[in-house]
Amino acid sequence: MLNRSLMLPVGAGVLHVGHAGAVGRTDDVVTTVRHLVQTVQLHGRSRSSTFRAALATILQEPLRADGLDDPVVTDWMQQHLRVVTWPMHDREAIRELAQHVVEQLEPPLNVDHLRAGEVRRRLGELRRAIR
Repeated sequence: MLNRSLMLPVGAGVLHVGHAGAVGRTDDVVTTVRHLVQTVQLHGRSRSSTFRAALATILQEPLRADGLDDPVVTDWMQQHLRVVTWPMHDREAIRELAQHVVEQLEPPLNVDHLRAGEVRRRLGELRRAIR
């Protein structure tokens, strides 16, 4: 579905790399990761998550979603995506590791870190089409 909507190849594997716990008021990184995934990414608003916004933009037409925050996007995410965590005790290094992983893997939905290219161009086209 991602390939058809983007009209670009999106292979199986890592779509997005994020981080949690690098900054914040809590020392409980598990709570922070749980909050990020469940509250922001999965059930949040697209304006709070560039990942959810990009995914919802791509899937809006094929899912016949009524906007970027339609629960049908959440349903699709729950059925098709998996979350993998990499626990770290050095909170200062979390951000640096995430950036390194993004640079190495170039996940297609890390919009803020994508180099100018076909995926970024196509996401822009899809965004303009739904406004």
